[in-house]
Amino acid sequence: MKRGFTLVEVLACMAIVAILAALAIPSWQSLLQRTRRVDAAAALHAVATAQERFRLVHGRYADTAAPAPPVGLGLGTSERGWYRLRIERADESGFIASARPAAGSPQARDRDCRLLTIDQAGVRNSGPGPPERCWP
Repeated sequence: MKRGFTLVEVLACMAIVAILAALAIPSWQSLLQRTRRVDAAAALHAVATAQERFRLVHGRYADTAAPAPPVGLGLGTSERGWYRLRIERADESGFIASARPAAGSPQARDRDCRLLTIDQAGVRNSGPGPPERCWP
């Protein structure tokens, strides 16, 4: 009696594994992108909090995110470095802060949510996808 697998059996198993991988990998990558957006959300909430502290001290919102106080907020990137942070608009009455995927980061391939924003009232927005899908 012979023991072992035939070449046809091994090839059939390899084909099945390849098909399963082709179906599972894109779903897995999409899930990872969605979970990495938490990094942007946390960073934007940190910017909003820092803006309120800045306003208490200086009477206006900071107009730059990256330089350290008293010029800016000292927040140029998200904690994990997957997003770049910017202050799009700021004056005495309000601000809009944004997070965009950093070049070379895994989030640079996220086509659904290339931009996440928050303002002084805590209103969250995103683009090109809707906030309900982009914000965790």
